Amino acid sequence: MPTLIWHPDALDDVARLYDFLAPVSPAAARRAALVIRDAANIIADNPGVGTPRAEFREWPAKFGRSGYILRYILVPTDTILITRVWHSRELRPDSD
Repeated sequence: MPTLIWHPDALDDVARLYDFLAPVSPAAARRAALVIRDAANIIADNPGVGTPRAEFREWPAKFGRSGYILRYILVPTDTILITRVWHSRELRPDSD
């Protein structure tokens, strides 16, 4: 199985998403973090599972009526780098 690495930006994203939910529902924030972690494990088990984009792939993690998107790249050294994570309803700049 490939090595899974989280870019610092992706870890910041997960913290931001958690912090958004935690004041309203700490339990939902914990569930969301677990959903994101489980999605990353699916990617680690099957790196080709994500939708191919320009130089990366994206994998959705369902959460409630929407979910989260994990963006990742396959590094030639049998490594998967999770680069960003965001809520599927967030507006994302093209360069991100």
